[in-house]
Formats: sequence, C-alpha cells, structure tokens
Amino acid sequence: FQYIFKCQKIRISHILNALFVIDDESLHIITFYSHKILNFNNISFIYRKNRFHLKNSIEIITKEGKSYLLDFTPIHIAKIISILEKKQKIQIQTESISDFISSIKITEKWQNNSISNFEYLMYLNILSGRTTNDSSLYPIFPWIFSD
Repeated sequence: FQYIFKCQKIRISHILNALFVIDDESLHIITFYSHKILNFNNISFIYRKNRFHLKNSIEIITKEGKSYLLDFTPIHIAKIISILEKKQKIQIQTESISDFISSIKITEKWQNNSISNFEYLMYLNILSGRTTNDSSLYPIFPWIFSD
C-alpha cells in the first residue's frame, strides 16, 4: 500500500517540487531530476521540523549521514508522522525535544565520551530544529577563545 504526498525538497542552494511516497519497505523522494529510494533499514532518524514557524516539515537522516529536508505545506506533518509510525522500526521524533533527547540517551553518550563535542552539538542543533539544508535554520556553534 502506498501513500503519496506533494512536497518541496529543500536544499541550501535551491528548492525542488517533489513527491514523497511511503510504501511497505521504503520512502521515495521523486523530483523532476531524480528518484531517491530510502529503505527503512537505512534511515537513522526522522525529525519534525518547523519551517517558517509552521509544523510542516520533516528531515530524514540516513545511516550514511545524508539529510533530506521536506516541506509539506499546507499539510500538517502529524498526518505523515502517524503513517510513518506504523512502519518498520524507524526512530521518529514524536515527543518533545527534551523527551526525545532522553530517549536516545545522547547526553549520556556525550558524558561517557562515546561521541565528540562536535557530534553532541550537532545532535542538539538538529533536535532544536536546525539543519544544513536551509540557510535560515543553519546550525549554530559557540565561539571558543583561548589565550
């Protein structure tokens, strides 16, 4: 069974109209130029995103570190998230940011030196809605001064 949604694929340099297809084994992002198939077992996380202060977007992060930001305006992403939750075991941010950070134990991994400072800051940026795919939401990092 398939679900098909119109969306926009957001990149830092351009925006493309696309179709987002959810089938039994994968997600498809289809533009005029490409057809990207993301198997569920190759997806690390799916995050909810607010774009222009609207709950209209998701960001898909693959195990290879690739990122896909999709804007579904005017559709509210709750409908899409509810469909994705019924699929195979994908980590989807469905709760608040603080609860999600606790559930994936990212702070503990950082405290135990399992991940670097940079990785921890990137997780915090991503979970707070930042992305490298949109210049208005680009990640921020603290300045570090030394003598």
